[in-house]
Amino acid sequence: MDIDYKLNYLSKTFSKIDRKGIETYVIARIWNKLDNLDVKMVCQQYVKREDGYALLDLYFPQINFGVEVNEKHHLTQEEEDEARKQEVEFLANVTIRTIHCERPLIDIHKQIDVVVTEIKYIINTTPNFKPWHDTLSPKDYREQGILRVKDDIMLSTVDDICDLFEVLVPKRGFLRCGAVELSQDPNIIVWWPNAVHKNWANEITVDQEIITEYYKMDLEKRNQHIEEHLKKVQRRITFYRKRDIFGINYYRFVGVYEMDKELSKKENKCIWRRVDTEYKL
Repeated sequence: MDIDYKLNYLSKTFSKIDRKGIETYVIARIWNKLDNLDVKMVCQQYVKREDGYALLDLYFPQINFGVEVNEKHHLTQEEEDEARKQEVEFLANVTIRTIHCERPLIDIHKQIDVVVTEIKYIINTTPNFKPWHDTLSPKDYREQGILRVKDDIMLSTVDDICDLFEVLVPKRGFLRCGAVELSQDPNIIVWWPNAVHKNWANEITVDQEIITEYYKMDLEKRNQHIEEHLKKVQRRITFYRKRDIFGINYYRFVGVYEMDKELSKKENKCIWRRVDTEYKL
């Protein structure tokens, strides 16, 4: 790649939290003490809850480990914080540790050291730990044998998506714009909707559970598209195209979707609902 992917990812990750004061300091110290570029970190990781969502201050997706940084104001909501933590641990099957920052700096450092030691231990004892790669190779993903949303799989181009599934790259027409059929099953297509498109709207919810697809410009064409898909039984292996945090376009695997036909009729739009976060190649 023309850019250093990890350098840009990390610099933009830290820029997202550069005004968070103590939280920024704690996360930076954890990252620097880990000193391991095989490990990927995510700040403000979205986690869906029963009545909304939560944001983990720091998350390591390869080991499903999170860190919460609680400052002084959290002392007035300890019970609420603990209930939230337990809910997120259960829902996401994630281990969460809390750094309590109302304490003196030396104590904060001791807490950080304990967390860093635990993270290193988990990494060293995790069978088949997969290092964080700075390249986006279809071959690497294909050799894994399975696509998982939690692995944050990203590809650079439509050609890469087709290479992953070992299908020919569509050259013209609708399929070149958005999808390709898999020869082994005509009811399954690989779809790469674009968040920003001149004619088509492809709106994804924050939790990635629903994609709303419709033609913007022509109501008749929109109706024809909806009617066509209401007649089908189709699953869409979906790579959603959107700019990442440092302004580069990637196609991110967001799961397998099926059409919610009743809701589509009601909304007069194609409503695609996620039915699986994994796909076996």
